[in-house]
Amino acid sequence: MQDADDKWSRQRPGNQQGIGDVDYAGWEITKVEARLNRIRVFGRYDYSDLERLGDLEYDENNLSKSPNYLLKVIRRPNGSPDFYLSVTVNPKAFSPQCSIEIRPNKDIGIGTYKTFLIKLHQSLPDLMVSKAEYAVDQFCTDPDGASLLFWVYIRCLHLGYHKKAKMPGVDGRRPEERKKGLIYEIDRHHKVYECGREERRQDGGWLISDIDRVRLEHRVDRDKLKEYGISALEDLIENPRFTVLNLQRWRFMQFLKLRKLPKFWRPHPTADDAHPIGAPTLEAIPTKQKSGNVTQYIANYKELIRIESRVNRAMKAFDFQWYNVK
Repeated sequence: MQDADDKWSRQRPGNQQGIGDVDYAGWEITKVEARLNRIRVFGRYDYSDLERLGDLEYDENNLSKSPNYLLKVIRRPNGSPDFYLSVTVNPKAFSPQCSIEIRPNKDIGIGTYKTFLIKLHQSLPDLMVSKAEYAVDQFCTDPDGASLLFWVYIRCLHLGYHKKAKMPGVDGRRPEERKKGLIYEIDRHHKVYECGREERRQDGGWLISDIDRVRLEHRVDRDKLKEYGISALEDLIENPRFTVLNLQRWRFMQFLKLRKLPKFWRPHPTADDAHPIGAPTLEAIPTKQKSGNVTQYIANYKELIRIESRVNRAMKAFDFQWYNVK
């Protein structure tokens, strides 16, 4: 007898929308990995100190784009092929003497990232952390599968204490008319977006043909990091606290009871050119303003509990692997 996993791995529910899409999404995910994305650090180092990082070159196109710094330099890609470093120096008033943003240049392992940060700390031992992006990638079999999963996440994702959500860059076009993957932003600290391998990134995004995953990303700023014992880069290297900062943050819910809130299979009033995919996050904002606490009107979406579990296990696996890299 064919079991449920085999059934859904072989059948796509066609154009049917609703429960079938949610069930199918669970089997579309081939792998789940947690990773650190961009990290920003700062310190009291001048240009001559930064030469410890290796060759630096002026970024002539961005000398005045940083609001807090007069000069931007970039670590040459061939000097550090796994990472892209954006370094700013010569601060304006009240800014740190230098700021360094670190972004992986390709899909790298946990050991590669930790080893790089250790070497950076050895070169510039007094660096402090100003932000860190914690990401969980869910890999799909093809761009269509990632698109479906992205749609399901937006349709079901609910984060508490949010004030706004948007899908920037749509410019009135429907999602199927775009050439690059979509990004869904909730406040300034949470993103859901379609992406691919880092080396295939183009102008901050990925062509649809290069998309192979959906990323859940949580940006944590300095104040929150300090609450959890991460102030210096050395603290992050010792323990990035991925699980503590992110466990059960990504919840998939459906609305119940209140007539103002649509069921999963019902149209969402917020679906328009600016927000082409209606979402509970968007629906809950005006409802919360009018009706107060909306938590009494939402419940877990049981078909996505297994995905939540896989996401949470990936976080724990990240912390375990990070700890075991020496």
